[in-house]
Amino acid sequence: CSLLLFLHWRVAFWVMMGLLLAVMGSLVCMKIFGQTLNLITMFGLIIVLGLLVDDAIIVAEHVFSKVENGVEPEHAAISGTEAVTWPVVCAIATTIVAFVPLMFIEGQMGDWMGTLPVIVCIALTVSLTEALTILPAHLAHGLRPLTGKARSQADQARVKRNIVLRFASRVRAIQDRYMQQTLRRWYEVLLRKATAYRYVTIAVLTSVLIMIVGVLAGGHVPFVFIQKVDAETLVADLRMEIGAPIQKTRDAVHVIEEAAMNLPELSTVYSLVGRNVSDDGMVTSPQTHLGQLFIELCPSEGRNRSSEEILNDLRAATGDIAGAERLNFGSLQGGPGGAPIHLDISGDRLEDLTAAAAEIKARLREFEGVSDVIDDFDAGQREVQIELFESARALGLTTQSLAIQVRSAFYGFEARKIQRGREDVKIMVRYPVADRRRIYDIETMRIATPSGALVPFTEVARLKEGTGFGSIRRTDQKRAVAVTADVDTETTEPDSIMATLAASFPSLMERYPGITLSYGGQKLETKKSFGSLKYSFAVAIVLIYVILAGLFGSYIQPLIVLSVVPFGLIGAVIGHYLMGFPLTILSLIGLVALTGIVVNDSMLLVTFINRSIERGTEPVEAVIEAGKGRLRPILLTSATTVLGIAPLLLEQSFQAKFLIPMGVSVSAGLIFATVLTLLAIPALYLIVLDLKAIARRIGGWFIGPPEATSDAA
Repeated sequence: CSLLLFLHWRVAFWVMMGLLLAVMGSLVCMKIFGQTLNLITMFGLIIVLGLLVDDAIIVAEHVFSKVENGVEPEHAAISGTEAVTWPVVCAIATTIVAFVPLMFIEGQMGDWMGTLPVIVCIALTVSLTEALTILPAHLAHGLRPLTGKARSQADQARVKRNIVLRFASRVRAIQDRYMQQTLRRWYEVLLRKATAYRYVTIAVLTSVLIMIVGVLAGGHVPFVFIQKVDAETLVADLRMEIGAPIQKTRDAVHVIEEAAMNLPELSTVYSLVGRNVSDDGMVTSPQTHLGQLFIELCPSEGRNRSSEEILNDLRAATGDIAGAERLNFGSLQGGPGGAPIHLDISGDRLEDLTAAAAEIKARLREFEGVSDVIDDFDAGQREVQIELFESARALGLTTQSLAIQVRSAFYGFEARKIQRGREDVKIMVRYPVADRRRIYDIETMRIATPSGALVPFTEVARLKEGTGFGSIRRTDQKRAVAVTADVDTETTEPDSIMATLAASFPSLMERYPGITLSYGGQKLETKKSFGSLKYSFAVAIVLIYVILAGLFGSYIQPLIVLSVVPFGLIGAVIGHYLMGFPLTILSLIGLVALTGIVVNDSMLLVTFINRSIERGTEPVEAVIEAGKGRLRPILLTSATTVLGIAPLLLEQSFQAKFLIPMGVSVSAGLIFATVLTLLAIPALYLIVLDLKAIARRIGGWFIGPPEATSDAA
């Protein structure tokens, strides 16, 4: 429909057919390069949907404008395509270059989004090939002359007899009257005002940009790594005391099951007793103290409460379960991420690590909106530890030899194996059951020395009670304990909590010298993604500048085109604010992708201004003429891109919600950048000409007029 608003129906038809061909060609190339259809690749196709018709619209619109001026369709197809070939190639190149940095994002986000730029590059390459080879042939044979003698009386009579052609003719008349003449007339009035007061125009836009930066700095549009969405699967992780009987763990899981069964939004409950599944899908080995529940809810559009509200109800309903060392609730969110708050405490003394972790957990529980504050330290079970006396070493005993004898007595020593059918049967020699039930039985053992003598156990070693370790985690060869917590982003922001918490780190490190505090989870992933994206984006801007400088043959004009890049932030921030979304890492990736999109229209506008000036047109009139000539394709390319992303913005499914911020950045940023292209680029172009004139005048004061210089010579 957007194509029919601005283009002749024949042109719109062939552009649409080119879109279908580009999509099918992209799918074939995806198969060749081993890509699959999944959420990310389909999202890439959605984003690139408007871009696929971008180059086709540029070619078709330029060819059709020549047909409107009376050129034969065959000649118009050739000359029109030749006129825009290099601008179109450069436009596609700048878009590809803008998406390439997404290939080099580090961390989980890079692994997750790595296929997106591949899909975009494939689709744009196929679209460019179609627009420069197949589309002109279709236009040459599919268009009819619209002016002059080519429009014969026979053609007019045929239109009158055919009701379909008569309707199309009326639609075309309305289109010419309102979408072409009226819109161009209004735009010309506005453009003349913007160019006449060009310095005011740029000052206003710069002021708006500064205001938007202030809005971001003030936290009115918050930033989170990955936005929490209304999940459809909740997870309860239960950890009882180490060594708890399996029946006790099963009873605790049953308490959580009963609380889940009372939820009106419940679909199914799946419970695990004795093991759990980690975030990366790995199943732990059987352990009697572990339990886990997966609670499936009905789709978000079919319930009145959010998953976060349901989680709060579950926390209140389960309360404190007897014997539970840890019980935390969460939800399966889309995309990469981690805990909103994640602190790694590393050092050499385990006592300091656990004490520091306890203080940090107590501090986190004081913040409103913080829940599931836990650490990953497993204290382990109570155990009896054997300590060898130094005097026993004179008898030839070592800790290893003592441990082997105790193990052989209580666990058994393999004397031999016998074959029984296809199986080997071990024969173990150990104390009778009655002599290996109590700790006292260890103390009454006789220990054999290397000389063959038997000495009482109490003469060579002693027993002491202690606590073992369920697991030991190390970071950079140092013992580490991680403290994690969940945050309700409706109440507070993780960054503000971390900033407040960081103020107490110096005093904490003074009390526990030797410990090191570092961020993990979403904070660490944000740092990785930001760091790599920052440098990749800078490289992309340089490459785009090189492409534009080669096209324009100028070092200044590429800066005019690139000036639209920071102003795209205005539309993106306004779009997030109006739609109620926070800025996420995907929003920033969308801004990077937006760079290549917004550069295209500006580049083509500057190209046509240059051509008009080369024909001898006065600069102000050249700007007006080029702006009016590019109004239709600029509006059309922006409309098709925004409308291509619109279904994603309206999507309510869980799978698509976390991708919406990226779509908001592209669509809202493109809407504002379109206005900027149509008004600010012409104003900036004239400002550059003004500055050049001033520079020449100043240079003339120092060098003198060329005539005077030659006479003096």
